[in-house]
Amino acid sequence: MSTDISSISSHYVCDMKNILFFHFDLQGGGAEKVLVNLLNNLDANKYRITLQTIFGTGPNIKDIPHNVRFEYLFKKIFRGSSRIMKFAPPWLLHRLIVRDNYDIEVAFIESSPTRITSACPNKKTKKIAWVHTTYTKDHSIIKSYRNRNEAVKAYNKFDHIAFVSEDTLKAFQAMMPEVTVPMSVVHNVIDLDQTRQLAQEPCPIVCDKSLVNLYSVGRLTKVKGFDRLLNCLSKLVAGGISNFHLYLLGQGEEHDNLIALTESLGLNDYVSFLGYDTNPYRYAKQMDLFVCSSYIEGYSTAVTEAITLGVPVLTTKCSGMNEILQEGKYGMIVPNDEASLLEGLKELIVDTNKIDEYRQRIAAGEKMTTQTFVAKYEELFDTI
Repeated sequence: MSTDISSISSHYVCDMKNILFFHFDLQGGGAEKVLVNLLNNLDANKYRITLQTIFGTGPNIKDIPHNVRFEYLFKKIFRGSSRIMKFAPPWLLHRLIVRDNYDIEVAFIESSPTRITSACPNKKTKKIAWVHTTYTKDHSIIKSYRNRNEAVKAYNKFDHIAFVSEDTLKAFQAMMPEVTVPMSVVHNVIDLDQTRQLAQEPCPIVCDKSLVNLYSVGRLTKVKGFDRLLNCLSKLVAGGISNFHLYLLGQGEEHDNLIALTESLGLNDYVSFLGYDTNPYRYAKQMDLFVCSSYIEGYSTAVTEAITLGVPVLTTKCSGMNEILQEGKYGMIVPNDEASLLEGLKELIVDTNKIDEYRQRIAAGEKMTTQTFVAKYEELFDTI
């Protein structure tokens, strides 16, 4: 099924590169938001773009730009679909899903899109795989493939593999040393101009300025570590530190479990669940500290956006954090365990002067621009 939501000026057709971006769906995750940001900022006079997804679902669909043709195979996920994507021959899936020839095919997410794109039969088509995840276990890389050998063969069929951070690249190389194609780091596109503009909209809540207001944004999944964040807050209260409030923005499969954990820990007065908001940025102006409690990140969109909006960050050590926070200049990076997260929270909540110091460094630092990010993508597309 397809939706052609624009026409392209014929004046540019001959000189434009045809690029296919292939993704799983357009749910509310970080990679999906990054993809939509990229599509909205690529030069429409240089590239004719098609966005192909396996499933036509997700809130990010509404943000697809009008110059992009959007196609999907199935309206929504169905039982058994993951087995089809894993065990059906990738050349057959490619033939069924990708109907046209392109100059470049981009598998913008690991898993099925990468497996399928690797089977592109057109020898003239350049293939790029994007890796957003920091792999720490071999099975995580190959779970969308029949076996490890198929995964290695698939990645070696690409002309280039792009990674969202240095740590992500190094982790992949350590897990998959047999993959020998060219690789590079291309940081996620954050629409910083839009982020700053949306942050000026009225905020639906009023924070108590006598407290240290903490917030976090992300899907409510286990990998985000919100459960250990709640455990840390409970220990702070038990230790007599209670001058804080946490606001969580997002939705996901752990929502009910996190609500139950909040109640069991007696944190109802200290934590607010705000659900999914298409404009999470408007909350930032009232916040003192962004907290990332994740076990794994690739290159955190939410952390980058917090810095863009002038909010200091406390984060567990994940891929990309040193790059985003400039080795701790704009926030505190702690070891990736609950005890270290607790100590970081205690230090910053007790001594808010340290939060102020981070905020001053952010204000004095070099301002990032959207086009700085986009230029790296266009350089890759133009030279591959």
